[in-house]
Amino acid sequence: MLDKLTTYRVPAFVFIIISALGFSSLWYSPAILSISSFLLILIAILSYKATFSRELNSIAYSLIFIFLLYILDVFRSVDASIALDKLLLLLVFIGLQLACFAAFGKLKTQLILLFLILSTMVLVVDLVAVTNYLMHKEYYNALLLQSKHIPIPNMHHIHFGILNAWVVLGLAGLLYLKKIQNNKHYLGLGMLLVIAICCHILSSRTGLIALYSGFIVASLVLVYQKKSLKPLFLGTLSIIIFVSVAYVSSTSFRSKTANSLEDFRSWGNGKEINYKSMAMRFEGY
Repeated sequence: MLDKLTTYRVPAFVFIIISALGFSSLWYSPAILSISSFLLILIAILSYKATFSRELNSIAYSLIFIFLLYILDVFRSVDASIALDKLLLLLVFIGLQLACFAAFGKLKTQLILLFLILSTMVLVVDLVAVTNYLMHKEYYNALLLQSKHIPIPNMHHIHFGILNAWVVLGLAGLLYLKKIQNNKHYLGLGMLLVIAICCHILSSRTGLIALYSGFIVASLVLVYQKKSLKPLFLGTLSIIIFVSVAYVSSTSFRSKTANSLEDFRSWGNGKEINYKSMAMRFEGY
């Protein structure tokens, strides 16, 4: 009985429901998020033989190795509460990855469907936040010059910037590799363009760095896999186009660029750059 349980692959639709509910609860319910995270970790534990199958074991062991490395870092942390929070966050991340392997196996179509569902949630939040920004554009532009940020509904702007980067990179990868077919292709392309635009309006510099760093890393991986420089060329061209269009068309992006240049000029002048940044934020209030 136990052996059957541990080799069992969780139905994909169960994983989709739990993941979608947990992801959406990022904006409204820490309790639901915790329950969903627990269930995903439970799925990973109960399906460990499927997770560590031959075709997936290298990835699974790599994730476990990352987790063990972080545990070592926890013992070096001064603040135990912060270390525990980070540990739990990483545990959920590892559990999500392993549960994903257990649930889907080779069912890539359902996995793509889940990603499109999660991307739609991010798109909705993007549209709400951008609409609010456009309705109060002059006010927020003034604050952006003082190192403030455009508010995101029920989420820290840096975290949401990284989520935006993750969705943009995921959609771009699926479209480039032609994993989205038929009408979903146009849906994915439309979502990619809208979220990419919103990302450049809303995201912090951290989110934008995550986005472009991801593009560069993904391009290099594709160059290695395909033995061709075409992905690197397309990735570089995409970055140039996105940055150029964003700088010309987005006031918020220009403000972030101006702040970055100001910070850069402050280096090496005997000034504490963090004090300067905090002073600008205080002025923004």
